[in-house]
Amino acid sequence: MDAISLLSKQARAFMAVAEALHFGRAAQRLHISQPPLSQQVRQFEQQVGTPLFVRNTRSVQLTLAGEQLLASLRQILHDGDMALVRAGRAARGELGALTVGFTSSAAYRVLPDIIARYRKAYAGIELALVERESADLLDGLLAERIDVALMRRHDALDDSRLLFEIAEREPLIAALPARHRLARRRGIALQDLHGQDLVGFSVSGSRYFHELLAKLFASANVRPNIVHQSVLPTILALVEAEVGVALVPASVAGLRGSAVRYRPLLDAGPAAISTLYAVRRHDSRNPAVPRFMDLLLPRTKA
Repeated sequence: MDAISLLSKQARAFMAVAEALHFGRAAQRLHISQPPLSQQVRQFEQQVGTPLFVRNTRSVQLTLAGEQLLASLRQILHDGDMALVRAGRAARGELGALTVGFTSSAAYRVLPDIIARYRKAYAGIELALVERESADLLDGLLAERIDVALMRRHDALDDSRLLFEIAEREPLIAALPARHRLARRRGIALQDLHGQDLVGFSVSGSRYFHELLAKLFASANVRPNIVHQSVLPTILALVEAEVGVALVPASVAGLRGSAVRYRPLLDAGPAAISTLYAVRRHDSRNPAVPRFMDLLLPRTKA
């Protein structure tokens, strides 16, 4: 479809004659005979309420009203074509708006990468970012205030209306004060943390990691001395302050500079793998959502 097809038959007839300044050539262009063309032009002049052409046996000229109307119709056609282009781009997820929610732990690696690539690929999308805890992100998804969320998942967050797809898997690593005796080692065993002062994740602010660490320590029969519980990046600040050691996702490695040492866990296996999900509604109607997912998931599945 193009914009001119949206005009009335009479308006299209007027434009054909106005541009050709000849009824015969205009009729050929429209693939009709000249009498019905002349009738359509007369009907259009009646609708407008004023003559649009000065006709004689030798020539056809536009009146001043006809010239103004032709210019206006051309602008309408241009605007109409642009509107059709924009509508097509919106349907393809190239124009519009997208709200992406994320938890703080998604902001270290996955979020910067996907946002940079998405903004480059879809500059016509107005992108909004919302940082919340996972439970709040779920509420936003269900209320359709958020289109996609990068978040952690635990049993309390399951909902049949939502589609959870893995965005990233990463191991937990040990974060230690630079002067801690364990910091001299190349790797840390879970048993090394038995009885150690540990800064853990709070159940209110980071329930996923709180539960993950609890299961990890229980399975290894390790009981660290949990001296404080908080959220990232505060946990790393407390490690730097030598309050205790911590287990954190590998994507935070390097934060806090030389004051914190990061070491791999040597014997934890799959139990020490954390998972980040990209979550959306099954019935999402925003065409920008599939485009975002197409950029995100191939990278993580490659």
